[in-house]
Amino acid sequence: PALGLLVGERLVTRTHGFVGHAAANSRTMRDMLQVLAQFLSVRISVLSLRYEVDAPEVRVALHELFPLGDLQRVVSEAAVVSVRNIVEAVSMGGWRVERISFAFAPPEYARFAREFVGCRVDYGRTWTGIVLPARLLDHPLKTANPAAFQEAAEICRHQMEALAAGATIADRVRRSLLSKQNSFPSLETTA
Repeated sequence: PALGLLVGERLVTRTHGFVGHAAANSRTMRDMLQVLAQFLSVRISVLSLRYEVDAPEVRVALHELFPLGDLQRVVSEAAVVSVRNIVEAVSMGGWRVERISFAFAPPEYARFAREFVGCRVDYGRTWTGIVLPARLLDHPLKTANPAAFQEAAEICRHQMEALAAGATIADRVRRSLLSKQNSFPSLETTA
């Protein structure tokens, strides 16, 4: 029943290709979160990631790009645990996820989930994602490598362009509309 958690535990930074490589070589945790927000669709096309700073917390939320139905729980759990793995690896244990939030009812294995992820897990919320402490958001990361970061980010940009070029016009419009964090672009911009 806890398949999503178990899959997510195996999705570590290196399993995310150049997105993981860019994240691992980011200058700060803020830069790493921006990489994930910008390039997550290279790795998974059904979710987007946004983060919001509301001191003393950072809320990193995963949003379904279309209804996942019966797959929501498994996909959400795998993605959340994977993001947790990246955060904790890139910070070299300096950042711990404070809590996890899921936008679905508690499963029968909720107690196992809390023990498995090692932090508070809230079910039945309005959003899915993780909560981190904001105080370290702009501290330099020990794993930072500006040259490796630039190279990986450039490859991610090329992968995004390749995905966009191979998509139908409807897919490209949908991706454009969903990529805007605060508002939809105008009809003119979308066209």
